[in-house]
Amino acid sequence: MSGSLSVSRRLPLLPRRHFSTCNIARSRDFPVWWRPIPAAPDNALALYIGPFNFGMPVIENLPRFRHLEHIQFEKYTMAHFDDRRITDVLFQCPIKTASFTTSTFRNRTHLYSFLRHFPMLEELSCVNLHFKTKTRKREPVQRIGPSLREVTVDSDDLWQAALDGTSFGPISKLQKVTIVNVKHEDLAKVDQFLRRTKNSLEEFSVGHLHVVGHPRSEHMRWKAKCEALVLSHLRTLSVDIHGKEKHTGLTETDIVLKWWLRMLQDMVKKDEAPRLENLTTTVGMSRSVNYLRRAGGSLWQEFDRCLTQNQFSAFKSFRIVIKVFSPFIMETVDQRRQLILDNCPRLREKGMVDVVVQFVDSPTESVG
Repeated sequence: MSGSLSVSRRLPLLPRRHFSTCNIARSRDFPVWWRPIPAAPDNALALYIGPFNFGMPVIENLPRFRHLEHIQFEKYTMAHFDDRRITDVLFQCPIKTASFTTSTFRNRTHLYSFLRHFPMLEELSCVNLHFKTKTRKREPVQRIGPSLREVTVDSDDLWQAALDGTSFGPISKLQKVTIVNVKHEDLAKVDQFLRRTKNSLEEFSVGHLHVVGHPRSEHMRWKAKCEALVLSHLRTLSVDIHGKEKHTGLTETDIVLKWWLRMLQDMVKKDEAPRLENLTTTVGMSRSVNYLRRAGGSLWQEFDRCLTQNQFSAFKSFRIVIKVFSPFIMETVDQRRQLILDNCPRLREKGMVDVVVQFVDSPTESVG
């Protein structure tokens, strides 16, 4: 393994300054050693920790990095980080950004107790976390800190903890939030959060997951009238509704997108749309999800009319992402892309619409 000053591509949240990056090279005959070659600078600001076990060389060298502001763990068992010789040093660093990807904690209390040692933490990302045990009883509240500005969470119980102002600390200063796996029954909690952050929140991204009960019953729940969310204070809104029917339980995925469209139209009627600048929608395209063809261009025509109203005076960009997770020939994909562009003439004339195609290789990525 080696440390260097190069910026790893796996550190999207970290600024391009001094880094201490750790890479691992395994051998069948020799144990894994941590060797800083060349030695990382003492004033490194960021530390990336990959899927390896800490040894004595790490413990001995970590005290040199007393200026760390950003840490990122990937495929790492956090129990290895409980050594006091490590935590005593790390907890004295002015950590502002913490990112955990496919990392394992003993339980949620372990996660909370680890993070609350960073009172200056501003950005937190928790993606695909694993917990060895689940606590049946209600876990004690351990506030992380008062400084969180950005939160990204993909687990429903964790994002609820982050948004209710308890386990993850107060929400009064949150400016950018990304949550995934939001079900129909979670909308009331999302609405409550949006109302409580009207004075601070500027960017909100939500990814839907609809796997509840029989497909028809789930479809009928979305077809019924849902209460509108408070969106008037947002500058950037991202909505991800993509997913195969067997995962979403919806025969027509666009029913959710139409619900978001109605909220935008209501904002126009109430003259509550002056702040919105950017809107991104992520939709799916597969052999089972064919609403791009079935709905024709009417849905996108409505978006075009709505977003070009005078009430959206600050609006700059409408971005549509098409996730293709079934075999399609490029000609078919291009036709769907062109269908959207052709039905947004006003936005297209102003240079405000962009349609991006993403091909999904992994079946697990097809769940929206």
